[in-house]
Amino acid sequence: MRASSDQLTLGLTSTITALPVTMSVWMRTNQSLHQTVIRLSHTTGSGMVQVFLHPTGSTRLQVRDDAGTTTTFSGGPGYSVGVWHHIVGRFTGGSAREIFVNGEKRVHSLSHGAITLNQAHVGFDTNQYLDGLIAEPCFWDVGLTDEQIGSLYRGVPYWQVEHRQIIAAPDMHGLYDRYQSKHWTSNNPGVAEPIRLGRGTHRLISVPQLTAGVTVDVSSSISTTSGVSAVLSPLRGVSGTVAATSSLAATANATRNLSLSVAASTATTVVVGELRWLSGTFDGTSTTSAVLTTSSLTGSVVSQSVVAAFPDQPVPGGSGLLVTMGVGSGGDHIEHDCGVELSILHTRVLFNPVDANSGTVALLVGLDLGSIETFRAIYDTDTRVLDLKLATGESITHTLLAGLPWHCIEIRIDSNNGQAELWINGESAGTLTGSFGALATRRLRLGAVFKDISTNGQLYLDEWLTAVDYIGPVVVDPVSPHANDPARWLVLFNTSEADSVTWAEGYRQARGIPFANLLGLNLSTAETIDTTQWLSLFNAIESYLTRNRLADSVLGLLLGYRVPGYVDFGGSGLIDSVPALLHHTSTTPLSNPLSVDGTPTRPTKNNLSGFRLTARIDGLTLADADALVSRADTIISSGLGDGASSTVWLDPYTTPGPGTDPHIVSMSQWAGSVDRMRTRLPLQLSAATDPQQEVQFGQIQDDGFFWGWSEAAPSTGFFGTTGGDRVFCFQLHTISATAPTLRSGSANNWAGAAIVSGYASVAGSSRPYSVSAVPLVRPFFEGLRQGWTLGEAWFVANPVPGEGLFLVGDPLMTVKLPQAGWDIFGPFARLEEADPSMPSLALREDELSASMTGQLLPIVSDEAVYLIRHVDQSGRSEAGTRVVRVQNVTGQAMLPPLAPVWPDVAGWRVPIEDGLTRPSVAWERAVDTNRVQTVDLEGEIDGGPAQVLQSITPMQDDRSIELPQGLPGQSVRYRWVIHSTEGASMRTPWSEMITPAVLSPVSLQFIEVSH
Repeated sequence: MRASSDQLTLGLTSTITALPVTMSVWMRTNQSLHQTVIRLSHTTGSGMVQVFLHPTGSTRLQVRDDAGTTTTFSGGPGYSVGVWHHIVGRFTGGSAREIFVNGEKRVHSLSHGAITLNQAHVGFDTNQYLDGLIAEPCFWDVGLTDEQIGSLYRGVPYWQVEHRQIIAAPDMHGLYDRYQSKHWTSNNPGVAEPIRLGRGTHRLISVPQLTAGVTVDVSSSISTTSGVSAVLSPLRGVSGTVAATSSLAATANATRNLSLSVAASTATTVVVGELRWLSGTFDGTSTTSAVLTTSSLTGSVVSQSVVAAFPDQPVPGGSGLLVTMGVGSGGDHIEHDCGVELSILHTRVLFNPVDANSGTVALLVGLDLGSIETFRAIYDTDTRVLDLKLATGESITHTLLAGLPWHCIEIRIDSNNGQAELWINGESAGTLTGSFGALATRRLRLGAVFKDISTNGQLYLDEWLTAVDYIGPVVVDPVSPHANDPARWLVLFNTSEADSVTWAEGYRQARGIPFANLLGLNLSTAETIDTTQWLSLFNAIESYLTRNRLADSVLGLLLGYRVPGYVDFGGSGLIDSVPALLHHTSTTPLSNPLSVDGTPTRPTKNNLSGFRLTARIDGLTLADADALVSRADTIISSGLGDGASSTVWLDPYTTPGPGTDPHIVSMSQWAGSVDRMRTRLPLQLSAATDPQQEVQFGQIQDDGFFWGWSEAAPSTGFFGTTGGDRVFCFQLHTISATAPTLRSGSANNWAGAAIVSGYASVAGSSRPYSVSAVPLVRPFFEGLRQGWTLGEAWFVANPVPGEGLFLVGDPLMTVKLPQAGWDIFGPFARLEEADPSMPSLALREDELSASMTGQLLPIVSDEAVYLIRHVDQSGRSEAGTRVVRVQNVTGQAMLPPLAPVWPDVAGWRVPIEDGLTRPSVAWERAVDTNRVQTVDLEGEIDGGPAQVLQSITPMQDDRSIELPQGLPGQSVRYRWVIHSTEGASMRTPWSEMITPAVLSPVSLQFIEVSH
């Protein structure tokens, strides 16, 4: 836009009579002047809102109401000449007026009267014209959110951010939609922006293998609706020469042929002609054809297809660019015009070879202002080699990995400084320096621009961007602040090992890891590396995270199959674990702020204090590494059920001492705590809770977890049989390396032996570590119980990460612990003392009475009030809580049967019928659900001691019992004594007192009266 006259005016879809509105635009100015950037106004009134530039280098916001009163906010962020800026003005329904420049927001309050608006302006206001470039101006009659505005700045297209309320925007893709043009010209040179691939095709006319000295006529038939100017030009000659271009001017409503004669100097020349419309319009039925002296061959077809969509970040509608290639020299492509020649160019595209085969294809080609080729990216379908060829003759080649379907290809050409670089999947694949002044690029072509005659099959292209600085892979923003989000993990694999690539792609599919979160490095295949190799590995990880804008979002690092796992620093006598070293950038161990022997805090990027979660998946073979993922799959999907075959084997005892005592006490206390009971898992202790005893397990079975001190290596047969899933094994031995290798053919260490026995995950150490770094069992199981991933639970258990301890297994594994069971509240002397939010015991389904021991028992022969709440497998309370009285029967808590619904209060009525008293008892449900074994009817006769009058064992489906009694000669009252299947009893209240006077028969005399 020129500073004297250029302008763009857009009519609104409807008149705006009330705020809010939002205006957005990309802008680059050539000088510091009073310049209007974007504006809404009224054709006849005074209403106006606008954003403009001030010569002092600041952006400003201005409002004029219908009465003509003008207010200005001059505190907007600054701008720079010659630099692209994203500018947004947001005018809400209140008084807040906000301006955003490249995501930076300034807020001001402006008071004014009513405003009416009906037209939009870009780049001018009466006499304040913009000198520079404008792209993607958009207007909405809603107040976009900060998040939506940030998305616009990050390059998300406006139609993805908010299209429902848009009131004005130039048709950025109108050349496709309205004129069926064969190329698209962008109005946003130099700024990273998405290109909607495949909306149209750029048809190339192919002339295969000319015979020397023979002239071939290539023609195109067009039907015009107005005057049109077109050109048909030879684009490439493999060898020989071609004739000059031809052009055509046609009148309206006429069908004309556009012809080009080409001649070859050798018999092997292949000429490709390009048909370009320079001006005018034509109808949608126009055809192009090649009249050849030999039979026509098919080339390639470019189309938009859901099949070709990049899975991480699909374009609107979920479509990518599908290139279908047939045998022949023809090649289709789409074109992007940068508007000017870019001396610094970055262009990025995602590429999937699918089944392309038999030769080479040029995927991406650059042209300068005169349509002279500047570079070409050629893919060899047979060798998988990508070759970046510069027009100056230099070349960079890189072999694409066979195990990954998608590859991020980025080309950088700095013609001013004579530099070129090829990036593959976020890593530099090679650089060139030289005299590259002639490589400034104006237009870019993407598709199957050129190809060998024999090349066929399909390839996919998506997410094409152009920019003036580094773009990088498509980064997926995490949706969760926690490390259960796959986008929070960076997965490292070894590109020098084909099976490592295979593993990485398999894990990506299994867990949904974004492609940008796969980092492939050319590493040693040895399991132990030296200091130099370690520093190279560490720096490569940090560089990748920073360069690709992942440092703030990634919380965890997972080392995949065949990635070195240990570092020999030489001379220290210590072999350090790579995942342990990657917990923090510090060279010395640091205290973990999230590790407490209590309820843990879940890790997020805001509370990790520079730490990262780490894990490793490796093994002797690829099958061994894959097995860990498969076992995790099973546990994630099925959980641990009722936990009967998932016992926690806990060995808290070791030689007591100042360093070990706190951990012995901590583990012992957890074993008897409600926190442990809430796991609803059976527990096996290696000895009674006596810290002076050091007793080790000889064998474990039906084990879901093992945690404790033991020997440096497991004894033969230590892992017995199990009927469930083995989840996690951790050996606390602090003075030896319990996991010195994961690639050993013999399982002679804790990590290897546990994995061979079927464990999905283990933890171990690569060297001796300090007692202060002993992990805490309580936060580990509490994290799992709350649904955290294994990686999160293991991290909060480590008070000092980085001392050689590391996790082996899938860090994204979650473990569904059993939910069904009983929550016990009590004992209480009175029900009012109960707090239903704090259970005293959390028991499994099968341990209701046996575990109510110790401090929960009332005094022998006494009773206490308890609340019992049953929880189902989904963790939901069933029918609230029930109040019961528990008896201490010879030192054991016995639950009485559930109370009947009748009788429930003292003085209950006893029916008298047919000369009998008929006391009865009734329950809400059948007696087999009430823990009823036998029922006694007790009587208290004439104030004497209670005595059993009759006993009965009810049928399981009985819901009531009646035991008729003869009429007593003395006063009597009744009560029921109900005995449980576990030996406890409960007594109902006494009935009403029945006296002989009540029982006396009544005489009725009948008098016969005669008449």
